[in-house]
Amino acid sequence: MSLNRKDFEIIRLVSNEKINLKELALNFKTTDRNIRYSIDNINHYLKKFSAGNNIEVINGVINFDINEELVKKFCGEKNKKNYIFSKEEREEYILICLFFRDTISLKAIEEYLQVSITTLRKDLKDIEKILEKYQLYLENSFGKIFVKGNEKKLRHLKMIYALKYIYLNEEELKYIDKLFFFQKDIVLILQNYLSNQNINRCFDILKIFEKKLKIKFEKEFKNIIFIYLIITFERINKGYILVKKNNWEFLKNTSYYKIIQKDIFKNNNRYMYEALHLSEYFLSGHNSESFYENRFLIDSFVCKLLNVLSETKIKNLINDKEFLEEIIEYLTAAIYRVKNNFILNYKLELNEIESRVYEEISKNRDEINKYLKEPLRDEEFMLISQIVCKHLRKQKIEKIKLNKILGIIEKNSEKSSIDIIAKELLELYPNLIENDIKTNKQLSLLDIITEKDIKFTKCYDIKELVDVFISNLYENSFIEREFIDSVYSMLANKEFDYIDNESTLIFYGKETKYNKRLGISLIFNENNIKFEDKDIKYFILLSNVDKYNYLGVLRDLQKLIEVNGLKELSKLQSQKSVIEKIVNIID
Repeated sequence: MSLNRKDFEIIRLVSNEKINLKELALNFKTTDRNIRYSIDNINHYLKKFSAGNNIEVINGVINFDINEELVKKFCGEKNKKNYIFSKEEREEYILICLFFRDTISLKAIEEYLQVSITTLRKDLKDIEKILEKYQLYLENSFGKIFVKGNEKKLRHLKMIYALKYIYLNEEELKYIDKLFFFQKDIVLILQNYLSNQNINRCFDILKIFEKKLKIKFEKEFKNIIFIYLIITFERINKGYILVKKNNWEFLKNTSYYKIIQKDIFKNNNRYMYEALHLSEYFLSGHNSESFYENRFLIDSFVCKLLNVLSETKIKNLINDKEFLEEIIEYLTAAIYRVKNNFILNYKLELNEIESRVYEEISKNRDEINKYLKEPLRDEEFMLISQIVCKHLRKQKIEKIKLNKILGIIEKNSEKSSIDIIAKELLELYPNLIENDIKTNKQLSLLDIITEKDIKFTKCYDIKELVDVFISNLYENSFIEREFIDSVYSMLANKEFDYIDNESTLIFYGKETKYNKRLGISLIFNENNIKFEDKDIKYFILLSNVDKYNYLGVLRDLQKLIEVNGLKELSKLQSQKSVIEKIVNIID
């Protein structure tokens, strides 16, 4: 006879609360008879600790008179030799040792887990399969084993396992209270690991960010980034330094990078890519940037979300700049959370209205998610539903009618300019006055596109084609000459997006100071252009002056793409017929 995890869990459960046999069987997804066998086994070992403290089952109800001290003894070190580790428990213990002990021998693991070398080698093969998903592998050297491979993913995996046992409470590192002996042994491994790390440095870094950016990190994110900082500096101290970052050009312009590089790495360029990676992780938790990386994808996501909501009679959020500002800022951080596998584990409770909005969004989740490179998780959609409902509540607050105010002013101020008074009142009380004179609606594609903006070309490379649509926007006075250089820079740094099953390449204006007004250049090339192993047929460039005003245009482009409209338009012979077709599709 031996003990296992189920036995430990049963004695923990029955010591904490009154429970009947059927409830216990349901809890473990097994039969009443199986639970009775486990209870008999537990009673066998209980006799060794305290005579007369048996678990009894009377008329289906479990009776157990035991104190907390006896439960701790039963689940503690004294039963170690009687315990059989499950496959999952063995794997977790081995991974913790690999991640948080400097060296570990096969012999030491074999002795602790009380398994044969054959079983251990089989476990290691299964662990290698887990590591392969993270581009990691095991290396055996003179009887000792190490994890090697993708440095960034190794750090992330170490963080995931550390978070199972440690957390940040205010300004103190705490260990999650564990009952079973092998869990306590894992906590000891982590305590020994952390005793050799500069914990105070990580506290100081969080304080620097909150002070300089005038922000307060969420508790959940603070916990994650704190553990990640510890692991990052541990790896750097061992000489494992990151040497590349894909989207480095954008990240280098963020406040996070500037603070990290100056205050943490003292402007030492050896750590430039470390600073870039940390910047990306901080962006996962909070976005305070004038942010453009991933912006087109985010805006496309928002447009689709608004379309879904409009089908449920929620139609006025596209003109709510406060909502757009908040949802875009939220999605910016959410994308980085998904990219870096950050789960904030918010304990969300939706009220009735939020639940209804969430259900409607969830029905169309795949359609909305397709605009992102990696889909958002369930918790992110719950938070989006809360943001939507928050702004709907704001809109329901009774507002002052602008016409009424202006009527009073006009009667009493004969020489005043109504336009100036209206402008000043709206600027002074934007949340109290409803502008019922002129609705500031989003521009549509039909508002900005003309025959001059449509080109049928026969280019053979991407550079030649870029010259065509830049010239088009410049000649039609949508952009300044300096914008031309920024587009070539976007091309060189791969700052563009593919849409419509990767058949369309889209650029859009990022430097607003070089954008005179919102304009579009739509190009249909006679032949496909090979670019980054993709066959590109259609090209779009948007000059974007207002950061929200072009969402209406983007929404119309989505409609075109969803009905295979670009392919249909490319078959036409003239700019005029293209405009007429667009009207038919989106009007």
